[in-house]
Amino acid sequence: MFFKSLILILTTTVVLVSCGKGRCPIKNTEDVPYWPSMLGVWYEYASYGDGTTRLCYKCITYSISSLEKLVTIKRDYMLKL
Repeated sequence: MFFKSLILILTTTVVLVSCGKGRCPIKNTEDVPYWPSMLGVWYEYASYGDGTTRLCYKCITYSISSLEKLVTIKRDYMLKL
């Protein structure tokens, strides 16, 4: 049974790589964000729990500023139980 599972995994891997699904994506330079449109302070929140009780939550604050061709991004991370 172990041998059949191993053969299945290897065969699936070979098929995915040969059709291009298992390869790393090619870097697309068109997906570079336009930073001047994102200047300011941005927040990212996430809450973790079992649906009724919150175990912890995180807050990430991004401060984006720009001087001519230089973009500065400061990230503050907070995790509370």
